[in-house]
Amino acid sequence: MCHTENIAALPTEEEIINARNTIIEREAQLVEALTLLANARRRVADLGGKWDLTNPINDVLCNVQNPTSNVGDIETQAPEAVKEKASNEHFLALSDALREVKRIRRDILERKAWISPIRRLTFDVLSYIFEISGEDDWKTILSVSAVSKYWRDVVLVTPRAWQFPHLKYCVNPKTIMLFLERSGQRPLHVFLPPRTAYGKNRQFELISPFSHRLRCLSLDNFPLGSWKASFPNVRSLSLRRSSSWAEHPEISITTFPVLRHLVCMTSIHKHTDSGILHDFPPLESLSIVIGSHFEWLWILRNCEETLLSLKLELYHSFPTNPVFHFTLPKLTSLEIGHSIHSWSEHRPFKLDTPLIEAYVERRTPRMGTLVLHEDTTPIKYMRTDRPLHLLLTPALRVLQLENARDLSRVLSSLRWNDKLGSQLEAIEVKQDDLENEVEYIAGRVTEKLTDINRARPRPIQVVALGQFGDLPGMIPVHSCRVYTPGYFISSEPRNSCEMVIFRSFCYNSIVWLMFHGAGGGQASLLDTNVAAAFFIMWHPKSLATLPTQEEVINARKAIAERERQRKEALTLLANARRRVADSGGKWDLTNPIDDISSKNQIPALDTVDTETQAPAAMKEEASNKHLLALSNALRELKFIRQDILQKKAWISPIRRLTFDVLSYIFEFGGEEDWKTTLSVSAVSKYWRSVVLVTPRAWQFPHLKYCVNRKTIMPFLERSGQRLLHVFLPSKLGYFGNPLFELISQFSHRLRCLSLDNFPISLRNVSFPNVRSLSIRRSITWGQHPHISVTVFPALRHLVCLTSIHKHTDVGVLHDFPPLESHSIMIGTQYEWVWLLRNCEETLASLRISIAGFFSPNPAPRFHFTLPKLKTLEIGCTPDSWRDLHPFEFKTPLLETYIESHILGSDAQPLHEHTAPIKYMRTDRPPDLSLMPALRVIQLGNSAALNNMLSRLLADDILGLQLETIEVKLDDLYALVERLGGPLAKRVRRVSQTRSRPIQFAVLDQFEDLPGMIPVHSCGRHMPCADV
Repeated sequence: MCHTENIAALPTEEEIINARNTIIEREAQLVEALTLLANARRRVADLGGKWDLTNPINDVLCNVQNPTSNVGDIETQAPEAVKEKASNEHFLALSDALREVKRIRRDILERKAWISPIRRLTFDVLSYIFEISGEDDWKTILSVSAVSKYWRDVVLVTPRAWQFPHLKYCVNPKTIMLFLERSGQRPLHVFLPPRTAYGKNRQFELISPFSHRLRCLSLDNFPLGSWKASFPNVRSLSLRRSSSWAEHPEISITTFPVLRHLVCMTSIHKHTDSGILHDFPPLESLSIVIGSHFEWLWILRNCEETLLSLKLELYHSFPTNPVFHFTLPKLTSLEIGHSIHSWSEHRPFKLDTPLIEAYVERRTPRMGTLVLHEDTTPIKYMRTDRPLHLLLTPALRVLQLENARDLSRVLSSLRWNDKLGSQLEAIEVKQDDLENEVEYIAGRVTEKLTDINRARPRPIQVVALGQFGDLPGMIPVHSCRVYTPGYFISSEPRNSCEMVIFRSFCYNSIVWLMFHGAGGGQASLLDTNVAAAFFIMWHPKSLATLPTQEEVINARKAIAERERQRKEALTLLANARRRVADSGGKWDLTNPIDDISSKNQIPALDTVDTETQAPAAMKEEASNKHLLALSNALRELKFIRQDILQKKAWISPIRRLTFDVLSYIFEFGGEEDWKTTLSVSAVSKYWRSVVLVTPRAWQFPHLKYCVNRKTIMPFLERSGQRLLHVFLPSKLGYFGNPLFELISQFSHRLRCLSLDNFPISLRNVSFPNVRSLSIRRSITWGQHPHISVTVFPALRHLVCLTSIHKHTDVGVLHDFPPLESHSIMIGTQYEWVWLLRNCEETLASLRISIAGFFSPNPAPRFHFTLPKLKTLEIGCTPDSWRDLHPFEFKTPLLETYIESHILGSDAQPLHEHTAPIKYMRTDRPPDLSLMPALRVIQLGNSAALNNMLSRLLADDILGLQLETIEVKLDDLYALVERLGGPLAKRVRRVSQTRSRPIQFAVLDQFEDLPGMIPVHSCGRHMPCADV
């Protein structure tokens, strides 16, 4: 057996191969050891011995007792002594077998951990992982520091991993204080949960001593008296309370000297002794609710000169007068929305925004095509939920439509008037609205779009998105992050011809700037330095190879130099634009070369009166000269930006990821969005080779987010013969689903299938490898697919959210597959009885939803014996009566039991055989005397916790095996307030009076209990996934 001398060191390639071979041998030994263990247990059981698996040595020592003083009648006692000796030998053999199994398992785990790909991650990659993990769940930063010394060193020098304590998911002050102490002096971005009482917020009291470190703060509102504190470094403040209150904190330059971003989801009322409206900070972004009070008016007045982004929520209907006028010279992003309390199109303000680029309207009344904001001429990016008149937005480049039905109107107006939307590049539509209109989009809209693009020099792209990307400058809501402007997904199209012109013109641009300068005379020293730096700039020998440490240092220096050049180029560009504007020239920033060539026209044949035309010709020549300088400045700036991005990409840590790590990333990415597997293969040859040999990256095509046949077919072809886990969206019609007809060509490769229901025409298609089938339609329908051993020979898991009705010409109830897990709805029809009868001997997990009303008199009661069932879930819909359920189950091996949506306060469970239950979830306080083996209980509401604690305190015999009580987070804040009083004392008393302490946990979401059936999901950890 191969052993490693130093487990702390990273394994070499040869050691990895040896370790994998050793693991295979160890697993074979484990199988043999498990066989010996089973035989030893059987021998002990045959002798009638009792043994303790947790510590068999103690049990053996207890059985090997000293001889008694009464040694008479030795001949009679001899057979018993021989039997006792044989029993002890079997006990020792059982103990040795257990120790051998544990030793082999421990050795396998150690070797797997030693060669695990995660140990070979570089410092940069681990730093990125810890940074993302810290933002997602800040408590993990405290956990990973205990894994190893190397991980602890990495996480301690990763600043952004310690910046986002989202305190909603932690109420333990010791954990919070430990995080704040270890984070050093790093700036914090804190999210505080809703307060438990009007004057108390314990999390706020914990972080208030660290107010000097707060960079971003998100909370409901300030506790009383807290505004006397100072927050010298807070740049972003979010107040989430969505109802007005009469007392507000003092938001002033004194309290928040560097505040630049404010999100306020409330109507602000002026406090009697606060100066909130006197010395308001100069905000750059503001989100505010406009209510019946007019304090918002003074806030806007104070920030009028500095605002870059503004979001206004109209909370009330307003009279036609008065109307307040505001001039916002720097504003580039504006959002206007209506609440449910405001229905009129009238707004009590008028905004003058000369530099606006992004404009968003939300929940506006669908009355006409006029927008709420009048100054729409400079708008480039827009999102709206009602029809838009394109004459109002001549500079519009990207349009996002909340309602898919508005797409046809926009395309019709573009089709009949080619002068509208001359700058328009993309129209984005919400995917949710298009899910049931795929056939319509593929027909009429495609035809209109083809006619439009044929008549336009710049084609328009129509994109369906599951979620819109933020437009430039949009203000994030309810987020506690470093404030950054919104990102824009759609990139500007660029063809190959433009790239050739761009690259070939760079040299001429630099030479022209070098000899003529920005002003047309002698070149300045600054211009000469810029040109010289351009020619001596360091470049890598090959972008295809990985950079060495020295090359990384050189590349970073080159990037710093390029950043300096970019700032100088921006200055030159601004000067060039000013000169062109002063000379009266007009230029097109999208394609300055066409504009220059149009001005350099061929002279006319009529050259009379040359002396009179000379001044005009000189002026024209000077104007052309300035235009050329402007064009060169633009091209230089683009070249510098491209070179910066290229070098940053070359030294990016992601290029140094190993094969194993990339494979894991592609696997998770393919499960999250299957289209990414097609995208990453185009990044590089190495990535393409990795993703093509990563089987699990090609197994989960969730077709809800893509209905394009041209995208689906390459995915199915490139995925080879790998088994697929397919999610099909809602059907377009009962008699056909184009996606299903497409997938049915690959029916032999389907492993898991989730769909609404089967089209009638494809009922006879065979699915030889489908192990998991989910039918999501939640209404009853009279014709059911032919679910039989012939069509689904490998089917073992069935989720059916409908009442099954037998069809006249199918044998759905005759040769039903032997299911291992089944989720079924019980209605007034009784076909479900025969389904359960067919699976009675094989079911391991069962979920039943009672959807019908069963009257007490004529309703029969069916008895089932389920010898292998380990998990049972019973739920009721609102129209069912729990006391009249028509079934009774005998479950000798049941371990997990779940009740949901059960009416009434009776503690008696619906299932009668509850003695072997170990794990339970319920909405009502259970009777613990019926469940002596219960170890974990999950309570759907905190009201049942008091009842359970009372029973545990009253009777020490109840719940002797109970280890954990979990409560849903919905009532967390009321529960936390009581934890400081009687409830906390009762919890401590329960734990103190028991030999095994009970753990209490308050969770945002329950984890699945063993054997639970997932609904509407298909993924790596589902029962359908390959092992």
